Amino acid sequence: GLVDNWEALMRLVWSREEGLMSKNSVNPINHHYVAQHVLRRFCDPQGVLWTYDKETERISPGRPKSRASGKDFYSFESHAGKDHKTIELNFLKKIDNDGSLAIASLLRGKYLTTERARDFMRFAAAQMVRVGTYFERLENLFSPTFQEMAERLVKYDEGFRTALVKSLRKTGTKDEGDEIKRFMASLEQGKFKVAASRDFVVTAFLSVVDQITAEFCKMDWCFLHTKDTKEVFVISDNPLVLEDVGKSDAQPLGILNRDIEITMPLDPTTVAIGRWNEKTSYGTIATESIAVINQRTIDQAQRYVYAPYRSEELLANVVASQGRQAQTRVKKIKVGDLTILLSTYSK
Repeated sequence: GLVDNWEALMRLVWSREEGLMSKNSVNPINHHYVAQHVLRRFCDPQGVLWTYDKETERISPGRPKSRASGKDFYSFESHAGKDHKTIELNFLKKIDNDGSLAIASLLRGKYLTTERARDFMRFAAAQMVRVGTYFERLENLFSPTFQEMAERLVKYDEGFRTALVKSLRKTGTKDEGDEIKRFMASLEQGKFKVAASRDFVVTAFLSVVDQITAEFCKMDWCFLHTKDTKEVFVISDNPLVLEDVGKSDAQPLGILNRDIEITMPLDPTTVAIGRWNEKTSYGTIATESIAVINQRTIDQAQRYVYAPYRSEELLANVVASQGRQAQTRVKKIKVGDLTILLSTYSK
């Protein structure tokens, strides 16, 4: 049928992709925002990772090397030009390798040494902030602040306006027909948009990894396995999920929220759960809780969900979850001449 032929074509595509990727591994252009060792654990027995796409509403088979990745995802402009490899090869590679060793120990039911435990926390912290969802969150957080700053500079800072006019003339903008004057007037009327650049977002995500690692080290973690059930965990392009489990009104989704619960499936039968004021332990998870955690994973996926099997029922659930993802909301409050921007990240 059409679906079978389409999936056969996709198998050829990802086989070809994997061959091409291996040739370019020294200087990667396709950067992985979910660690490949995590994705490999969610493959079926034939090594196939099944991808569920919220936008196209399709299921496709693939290899971890060609999934959960984006072209130039971590590239940035440096003094030497566009840097394609520093973040993935020099920064994330060690974090991923150390995290893989820590997770391998956890899956064998071993308690981690202090050093290995920190490796796991650092991996979890990096996995939380290296994804498109977090990048989007940073863009939505900082762009309104930059916009407000720019509007105030244009309106109230004579030195800034003078420097801007000089810069325009220096770069070749002609002053004929009052072109610069009209441009400056439009700026003063707020007819411009300022947004956080991709380079800024990449820098911001790097700067918070150690801070989040420190907080994760203060939390209590348990590692739970499934038992006597065929139900398994799935993962997504946003594999570490925050959920407010408090009994009072829902609070913003942040790691300092004392009612926050962090879930990150490690393989189809194991999940890591981080909380405040709980005991660190290993154990068995109730079968009904598997579906709860999977629903969180599906709801908070940016676009893709990954599983070790093909299921139309799972696809329907993934498609139905559109619009449930947590969002950054910025509220502007005027207090006299002051402007206060309050941001929250919540459902």
